[in-house]
Amino acid sequence: MHKRHENNPCVTSCLCVFAVKTSNQQTAATAEAFVSYYRPDPLMDAPTVVQQLKKPVLVIAASADTVVTDLPQKMEGVADGERVQFELFNGADHSFRGLWAEDIGDLATDFIGEL
Repeated sequence: MHKRHENNPCVTSCLCVFAVKTSNQQTAATAEAFVSYYRPDPLMDAPTVVQQLKKPVLVIAASADTVVTDLPQKMEGVADGERVQFELFNGADHSFRGLWAEDIGDLATDFIGEL
């Protein structure tokens, strides 16, 4: 379970169906579906997935990310600088708000151009 939700009773003892009103539409999720989002899942772990891919991969992370805090450490053993490239944007947060958009665009363009 994600650290942010360990002590959240809505997550740890979720026994009902959740309904969320969005854009005038009613959306429902079972308790199992809601809780499963917070379970460890290897397919939601970038370093695990990247190791299974055969094609070149570019992983971009943010040093001030408070959501995916361990990605730089997890990528240390995965990124080889060739097939798996890893770039850390110092000062960027999870949403890369700020002045990073152009740099990320250039990085992605260069990466794709080398394929």
